[in-house]
Amino acid sequence: MLLATLVWGFAPVLYRALDHVRPDEIVAHRVIWSSVFFATVIGMQGRLGDLVAVFRRRAVALRIIVAAALIFANWGLFIYAIINGQALQAGFAYYIFPIVAVAFGVLLFRERLRRAQWLALCLVVAGIAVFGQALGGFPTLSLVLAVTFALYGIAKRGMDVGPVLSVTAETAVVTPLAIVWIVVLFAQPAISPVFLSNGWDSFLLILSGPLTGGPMILFSYAARRIGYATLGLIQYVNPTLQTMVAVLIFAEPFTNRHLWALGLIWVALAVYSVSAFRQERAARRAATAAGTSPTMVT
Repeated sequence: MLLATLVWGFAPVLYRALDHVRPDEIVAHRVIWSSVFFATVIGMQGRLGDLVAVFRRRAVALRIIVAAALIFANWGLFIYAIINGQALQAGFAYYIFPIVAVAFGVLLFRERLRRAQWLALCLVVAGIAVFGQALGGFPTLSLVLAVTFALYGIAKRGMDVGPVLSVTAETAVVTPLAIVWIVVLFAQPAISPVFLSNGWDSFLLILSGPLTGGPMILFSYAARRIGYATLGLIQYVNPTLQTMVAVLIFAEPFTNRHLWALGLIWVALAVYSVSAFRQERAARRAATAAGTSPTMVT
């Protein structure tokens, strides 16, 4: 899990190295090479037949298509943010994502929150307001990134398809469009795609595939073996590293207001994480008392 978050945290370095490349070309290649990576993994596991079976189930296939559209939009916005000097907003998005997901749970699924969780939600709202003041405008990009990723999670909620298989199906859905777009770019004389014309840039574009797919596989592996609260807490390493990259490597402006905003978010995440740990511990005790597996409850 830590390895997955480290790769995600330093991913902006890769995309900033490609800031001279059109964002749509980067996104298209990220889709294509992620699809190649996942297809290779699934093929080595002998599960290509399972992938075909996913699309034979109409309800599942429809949800895969919706999830693919959402993750495609999320990837595109993330790359746009990094290339256009807004890596700090991208990092902030993944700080507020867990609470945005909780808010969707309340609004769409009528999930009940404890008082500590309501406090965390209010702190995040305050943090967003302060972050907007630091930016001199509403942090639209951060919120859209967080919302698209939260909706992506909702689209996959309860889907009885393994995480690696489902992501493989999602990239497979978008790959034909990505290939068509690359062909269109090559067909226009006024546009000079960097792929195949520059060895280093071509290598980085190909590398975006395994750097996207590898952490997802590591994450799915970790999710089956550690508690949910622990899993959620470790994920905050990702936006923390992205924020450090934005400030220390990309030299994006970071004022006291930015610090206050992140401070509010950190307090909110601490409050929410403590509540989640207590909830998980109670579930484990209840499972032990009932003679069932704590892992099943988690």
